[in-house]
Amino acid sequence: MGVTIEIKEHPTDNNADFIRGGEQEGTFNVNAEELTVGYTSAQAFRRGFAVRFTDVQLPPGSKILHACIKAQSSGDYPETQVNAFIDMDGAANSQPFSTYDELFARDLSIGAIPYENIPATTAGQWLETPDFAELLQVFLEYVNWEQGNAMTMILWDYWNQTDNEDNHHRRFRSYNHSPETPIILKLEFDPPAIYVDCQVKHPALRTIRTIEYYTGQPITKTPYSNLSSLAEKRLITQATVRVGLPADIDVTTLAGVTYRIRCPHIPYPPIIQPPYYEPPPMLASMYGHFPSVKAPGINVVARLFTPDTQTEVYKAAAPTDADGYFTITDIPPGTYDVGIKCDNSLSELTTNQVFVAGATTNVEFSAWRGGDLNNSDKVDGVDYSILAANYNKTGACAAYPGTWLMP
Repeated sequence: MGVTIEIKEHPTDNNADFIRGGEQEGTFNVNAEELTVGYTSAQAFRRGFAVRFTDVQLPPGSKILHACIKAQSSGDYPETQVNAFIDMDGAANSQPFSTYDELFARDLSIGAIPYENIPATTAGQWLETPDFAELLQVFLEYVNWEQGNAMTMILWDYWNQTDNEDNHHRRFRSYNHSPETPIILKLEFDPPAIYVDCQVKHPALRTIRTIEYYTGQPITKTPYSNLSSLAEKRLITQATVRVGLPADIDVTTLAGVTYRIRCPHIPYPPIIQPPYYEPPPMLASMYGHFPSVKAPGINVVARLFTPDTQTEVYKAAAPTDADGYFTITDIPPGTYDVGIKCDNSLSELTTNQVFVAGATTNVEFSAWRGGDLNNSDKVDGVDYSILAANYNKTGACAAYPGTWLMP
């Protein structure tokens, strides 16, 4: 989606109503309250008007997506044929109007867009011209345009396209009629990428770094990683640009520190978005108790399942303390059936345990049941065979002092 701006007609010497045909040819009214296009009479036809728009904040090299003129009808105009063309002054910085001859001595060779069958209007109705983005794009490529310059648009029947009948015309209000009814130039465009070197001078930064950003486009994430490590820890979350010579950028970090960055002139106010930052998710914890386990360091494996299913969602392990308590962390919030098991024991299950982000859930399990020597989660003949094969035997370190329990 592009940038959209609306530029209002300037109030002084920036509109002109003119007549190109008939006895009144050469009539030229600057600062007219009403602007006419079409055929009003045999004495006044090939009528049109020109409007100058100043301080047009359109960056050179922009891609024009849509362009039109908006104007308010000054009266009720029925379904009569009115055909015209949209033209423009080819100067890179159009000047105010003075005389009829001066206007038509200007370079009007950029091109023209037909505006056929201008709709009937009622008094106070706002009308938009057809899109002339193509014309404006040619203009940008043809002239040495600079952002903030002025441009003049002309709407006129310069090929005598309107029926030669009285009252085949449309008339529009201007700023001189009322500040509420100026002619408006509406532009939508994609600005070019603008790279700005910003010298960051602040004691908190060890070196001078470069920040790059795009005008009218999402901000690139790469430049912020070019800041020193201290600045990286204070992720930049907000940047406000005030256009000037040079421009100032106030950068506020998560730590609440604000840096003032001095930059060269920025032709167009950038749209700055913060760098991508996603805080870590808030997770839950479980404080479990495996009764009858009265030794520290017994490894307990916990598995969390979607309730009433065998679908495992999360698995982790933790050692017990001397009373059989253990803690499992980083559990995604939710409701689960929780199973636990340690070496040589059968698994135990407790259902519908609720885990809340940032909180710890206490879970009591059934008493330890041993005998699963091969960890198949059942006690059967295989376990009996293992026990029988080693029954009444002694370990190699049985006579050594101490125990094999974890501290």
